[in-house]
Amino acid sequence: MFQSLQALAVADAYGENELKILPDFYRDRMPWTDDTAMAKAICRCLDEDGFIDQDKLARYFAESYDQDPHRGYGRGTANLLQAIQIDGQWKERSANWWGPGIGSHGNGGAMRVGPLGVYFDPRVYSFEHIARQARLSAEVTHNHPEAIAGAVAVAIAASMVTYNVLGPTGKLDWDAILLHIDGTEVGKRVRVMSTANLFRYEDVAYAFGNGSQVTAIDTVPFCLWAANEALIENDFALTMENVLKVGGDTDTNCAIVAGIIGNRIHPPDEWVHRTEPLSAK
Repeated sequence: MFQSLQALAVADAYGENELKILPDFYRDRMPWTDDTAMAKAICRCLDEDGFIDQDKLARYFAESYDQDPHRGYGRGTANLLQAIQIDGQWKERSANWWGPGIGSHGNGGAMRVGPLGVYFDPRVYSFEHIARQARLSAEVTHNHPEAIAGAVAVAIAASMVTYNVLGPTGKLDWDAILLHIDGTEVGKRVRVMSTANLFRYEDVAYAFGNGSQVTAIDTVPFCLWAANEALIENDFALTMENVLKVGGDTDTNCAIVAGIIGNRIHPPDEWVHRTEPLSAK
């Protein structure tokens, strides 16, 4: 799980900072964002309990935000975490944050869930169990069918790659993923994407989204395609460079892909050295 988290942090920092002119303070170590901060909270829960305790996860999310709110949190998530820090009540807020019965359908549930998929071996726990744990992790801040579907798809993909439970061609088993996200727009796009005859990152991003709308719908299909492509390229740096060049929500795109592939395709040591340590708050 740590290797996946490390890869996620490296990719997150790369996607956030590579195209920016950083202050001298950050010249040697690129800082990661809320993607990594929230992934760390998930890993902490799993380390302690072996499963997602939603109340505990909500508290850890809120504590991470309170300790360092300048990690690039979205406005809605930041406000939600501030409220949780005050009274610990997350369930009703998350389900109604954008109106009655309307939770966030953003990509926040997917961006942090890769290490969760890595934690569970599907030959022991089953994809159903992984999907359930991913759902629990997403609901705390993104209680919307599309956000949950995005988290479930990413977690299952990460588990597939880590434990080599892949399709017959040595790539992601799309049918196994789709089984758990059917009936959602994320699922519809993943189904079309998985059969589309597209070979360039730019074309896939144009057809299915690059995260510029910061939703699970326009983020997860592209990231799954990129992770699948990485299994062929077998080059972490090249994959991240290709993900970055399509623009959009670059830190989250890179983090999602790295969380899926990071236990199998490792970031270069130089990139790890250039990234802010995970021991930071």
